[in-house]
Amino acid sequence: MNLYIISLIIGFIILGAAKYFLLQIKISNDIDEIIEYSSKFNEFVANIYSNDKFDNKGYSWLVSKSDKIQNKLGIFGLISYEYFGNPYENMAVLLNYIGDISSVKNNMFKDNQILVFQAQACENAFLRYHSKLMEQLEDHKRMLLNPFACLSMGIRIIISLPFNILNSIGLISNDSVEKISNGFIMKIIGGLLSLFTILSGTITIVVGWETFIEIIKKQF
Repeated sequence: MNLYIISLIIGFIILGAAKYFLLQIKISNDIDEIIEYSSKFNEFVANIYSNDKFDNKGYSWLVSKSDKIQNKLGIFGLISYEYFGNPYENMAVLLNYIGDISSVKNNMFKDNQILVFQAQACENAFLRYHSKLMEQLEDHKRMLLNPFACLSMGIRIIISLPFNILNSIGLISNDSVEKISNGFIMKIIGGLLSLFTILSGTITIVVGWETFIEIIKKQF
């Protein structure tokens, strides 16, 4: 019984550690991706405003990746502004800029204020998103070295399995699974179950449940 409890705890810890390791790889890939995109975006914009050059090849590459990057930016890629008295709410700044910038191809409207504003907003969105990823990467590195955090993550993976199964058969979306698995309630449940697992394992190993219950009864 003691070996079973120890094996169960170690199994959860290994499972959680593997999850944090995989998350680090994913975040590192996202960081490389946003660095590459922002670099080519800045190069493209610099060619327009410094060299009066519209790089068709660069523009095609930016367009091909724009939907993916806009989705990754999330709330960082949404802005609200007013232009000539017209309010624009929660605009997808990258997609709008990529669509509007084609107007400067023949050196028309290059100095349009809204295009300059959108270019700056895109650069700010890239920077904020990159900063968020760096913070997440550091957090996951710390979690990987924390056995209790790995135990909690391992338990959350197990209790999230039903939702992943529902997702695999198309009953709920990937976004719903992510929100449930990483939600506050799931974290609380994982933490409480982790605490219970550790206490249960400690009691089993040190005194055994029967002895523990007897000790509790004597207190009342």
